[in-house]
Amino acid sequence: MPKQSALDAVLFYQILLGELNTRQGSPGSGFSIMLDAARKTRDPALFQRAVDIALQARSGDAALQAAQTWKKEIPSAIEASRYVLQILLALNRIEEAGKALTVSIHELSLEQQSAAIASVPRLFGVVQDKTLASGVVEKALAQALTQSQTSASAWTTIGRMRRDAGQITAAVEASVKGHAADPKAP
Repeated sequence: MPKQSALDAVLFYQILLGELNTRQGSPGSGFSIMLDAARKTRDPALFQRAVDIALQARSGDAALQAAQTWKKEIPSAIEASRYVLQILLALNRIEEAGKALTVSIHELSLEQQSAAIASVPRLFGVVQDKTLASGVVEKALAQALTQSQTSASAWTTIGRMRRDAGQITAAVEASVKGHAADPKAP
C-alpha cells in the first residue's frame, strides 16, 4: 500500500501560494509562506525550498534564518548544517562559520570526516581575511587533531590554510605533523 502523503488541501494551497508569490516577483512573501509550511510539516524539502527562495532573492540573512530554523526543527539534518556553513561564509561571518564547521564535521561518521576536512580549504577559499580563516579553521579542527583517523587530514588542511594565509613556516610545521600522524597518507 502506498505511503499516505502529508500533503492536504491547506498545505497544497500554502505551497502553491508560496511558489506563485516567488514567481510573480514577491520572493519575500513566497519565502515567508514556504518557511511557515516547512515549520508546520517539518519537511526537509520545504526547508530547502525556503532557503533556495531566499538565495535566489539574494537575501543571505533570510537564507541563514531558514537554514538555522531547519537545523533547529530537525537537529539530525546534516544538509541544513552544510547550508548554514556555506551561507555564513558567503556572508563573510567567518567566526560563526568556524562554529558551524565544527558542528558539520562532528555530525559525520569518522569515515566521512577526513574527506570533509580535506574540502575545508576550498570552502574557505572565498574568505578575504586568510589569516582569520586559518585560525578559525584550526580551532574548528581541534578535536579532529586528537583522533588518529582524522589527524593527518586535519593537519594537512591546517597546513593548506596557513599556506593560503602566507604563513609558510607554520604551514610546513603543520605538514610535518600531518606526515607524522600518518606517514602512509598521500
